[in-house]
Amino acid sequence: MNKEIENYINSKVLPLYENNDESHSLSHINNVINYSLQLGKKYNLNEDILYTISAYHDVGVFKDRDIHEKISAEYFYKDKFWENNFSEEERKIIYEAILDHRASSKRNPRSIYGKIVATADRQFDCFEDAVKRTYTYLISKNQEKNIDEIYELIYKDFNNRYGKEGYVKVYANEEEFEKKLKPIKELLLDKKKFIRKVKIILNNRR
Repeated sequence: MNKEIENYINSKVLPLYENNDESHSLSHINNVINYSLQLGKKYNLNEDILYTISAYHDVGVFKDRDIHEKISAEYFYKDKFWENNFSEEERKIIYEAILDHRASSKRNPRSIYGKIVATADRQFDCFEDAVKRTYTYLISKNQEKNIDEIYELIYKDFNNRYGKEGYVKVYANEEEFEKKLKPIKELLLDKKKFIRKVKIILNNRR
C-alpha cells in the first residue's frame, strides 16, 4: 500500500469520524477497511483504491445521514490531494463506489470495488453487535420515544433489512453472510421472541 496515501487518510480523514454517532464510528470504519482489504485479495484488487473508498464511505454521516453517501463522495472528489495520487478513471471509481455503498440503495454498485466495500459495510460480528449499532442509531434519531417504542423500531429495522423481503444483499462471500443471517431470519418470524432477546442484549449493555 502507498504510504503517502495511508498517512494522509490516517491524519486527515479518519479523525473526522470523531464527529459521527457510535454506529458510524472509527471502529466501524476500521472493520470495513480490514474486511474490504481481505476480500480484495481474492480478486487481486488495488489496495489503495479499496482503502480510500472504505475510509471515506461514511465520513459525511455527521452532516446529514440521509444523504451521507453524496456528502462523503463529494468530500473525496473535491480534495486536490487525490489528483496527484489517482488517475481520473480511478477517482471516478472511488467516487461512484462511495455513492453506491448504501444497503438501501436501489442500484447495485457499479464496480467490483463498490461491491466489495458495500459487502464489507454490511458485515457484523454477531447479532448482539448488530442490535447495539441499530439501537445507538435509532435512539439518537427518536429521542422522544420511550424504550418500548424503540424496541418496535429495532424489530422493524431488522425486518426491513434482513427479513424475508429484506433489502440487504452482499456481492462476495454470500454463503458466509447467509449462514450468519439464518438465525436472525428465523428469530424475526417470532416478534415477541425477537424483542425479548433485544431487551436482554440492551439490558446487559448498560
